[in-house]
Amino acid sequence: MPEASASPVVVLSAGAVEYVIRDLARRFTADTGIPLDFTFRTIAGVKALLTEGRAADLVVGTSPSIAEMEAAGTLIAGSRVDIGSTETGICVRQGAAVPDISTKERLRELLLAARSVAYSNPQVGGSSGIYLVKLMSELGILADVQAKSVLCKNGEDIVKAVASGAAEVGSTFVSEFPLAGGITSAGAIPAAFGNATSYAAGLRAGCRNQDSARRFLDMLKSSENRSVWQAGGFKPAT
Repeated sequence: MPEASASPVVVLSAGAVEYVIRDLARRFTADTGIPLDFTFRTIAGVKALLTEGRAADLVVGTSPSIAEMEAAGTLIAGSRVDIGSTETGICVRQGAAVPDISTKERLRELLLAARSVAYSNPQVGGSSGIYLVKLMSELGILADVQAKSVLCKNGEDIVKAVASGAAEVGSTFVSEFPLAGGITSAGAIPAAFGNATSYAAGLRAGCRNQDSARRFLDMLKSSENRSVWQAGGFKPAT
């Protein structure tokens, strides 16, 4: 039975999990009556909010960051749960020819030929943007692509930039492609480039709503929801 009245579970989260976690949150609230209050940022943005003293019951972020927070006492020791990993991908506007990104050469050609490329601004801590800049540097095309880059604050803005035509090509986590319509996925950048990013979650030390937050955390890691994570572009943690 849903609970008649319950204070919301406050969640600070990296954006890569937004599509899946909102879906699970709707199911959780329907079953329990417990609402959730989300704030999505880059992982650097999440850390900044915590440093500023922002209240939270649950924190979701890249696995290394969550482990670091747990070690520092920001999160309750032993509460960390591995969620899964997602990959950086490429998208184009719906109706455009879907590019072949199956090899380093094809990907390099695409990024050089594109009129404009949207990705998350590395300066604000976007994990996929940081990865892409590193990759473009390795491919020897960083300066060329930066000259025509459309820097965005998050994955949803990247998808919207591509859908609107503001950018010809977009790159963000494949788990963020469903955040807005109007695009077609070209898939993930080949795994050989080492582009998988793992995510985890943990309970905030001193959180006010620990019992409800733990219930939601248990739902996130439940084997019953593996298919939900997979459908959202994640390889669930085993």
